[in-house]
Amino acid sequence: MNSGIGPAAHLQQHGIRVLQDLPVGRRVYEHGGVFGPIFTMRNGSPAEQNLLNLEQFLTLDEIVRFRNGTGPLTSNSIESLLYVKSPFASDPDPDLPDVEVMQAFDSMSFDSSFGLRTAYRLPEALIRDYYGPLVGVRNFMFLPMLMKTHTVGRVELKSRNPFHHPVFHYQYFEDERDVEALVYSIREVLRIAEAEPLQRLGIELYKRPLPGCEEFEFNSDDYWRCHVRRQTATFQHQVSTCSMGPVGDPDAVVDPRLRVRGIGRLRVADVSIIPEPPSAHTCAMSYLIGEKAADMIKEDNQ
Repeated sequence: MNSGIGPAAHLQQHGIRVLQDLPVGRRVYEHGGVFGPIFTMRNGSPAEQNLLNLEQFLTLDEIVRFRNGTGPLTSNSIESLLYVKSPFASDPDPDLPDVEVMQAFDSMSFDSSFGLRTAYRLPEALIRDYYGPLVGVRNFMFLPMLMKTHTVGRVELKSRNPFHHPVFHYQYFEDERDVEALVYSIREVLRIAEAEPLQRLGIELYKRPLPGCEEFEFNSDDYWRCHVRRQTATFQHQVSTCSMGPVGDPDAVVDPRLRVRGIGRLRVADVSIIPEPPSAHTCAMSYLIGEKAADMIKEDNQ
């Protein structure tokens, strides 16, 4: 948009000369994810009980194991996945899930290096009062992530200064069905947690009320609605700010060959071209789009 390609009125508002009036940033979809619920575990092995914070296994021995493809440092922190089709899904296809639930090997109590709390801008009081009691306790966390949202956000310029970050208006939970889909997925997690293989590990739901949700009965739907609203963050899967579409599509910024409409020799080759939120993480799609773009550029320049 700083280069003059975007919604004309918005560019003019910031004193930017309009080169091409296109709906850049008029839509953004994001996979908002929820931190929790959390479970503690009584029956871990001695080795597992020692893996309670980052510093305890940042040792030379563990680094050597990592280089050989073994040990806890080889984990990306997500140990298992669950896909859920909620009754609130926007697409009726029973094979198209609207929520992904990740299971992380620990909660924010593991974050002794402050990296996660900084990345997600978690208040210090929340870390101290809610996650603090879990320090030194073996625990793991589920992270429900809404993949098919009913709400649509937008991205705007903060100013004409290219060094200023843009403003993301995700409009999280503007549609109550998005809240209900995540609450439904939490209920699925709690149901699965009752299964014998997990109970054999001595797991127990962490029952400390989330700050700000104390007025609701713990484990009620209203409590989890409050939890969802207070513990949701962006998981950096933004798509659709430069949507791909056919000629005549008012929402399209690029055509099916990724060419920016009305601008010569300019293409967009990243996940911003995806017109609808995918039921998956966006990493593999980034590779696919880049490879396809390279093929098309070569074809068009033979």
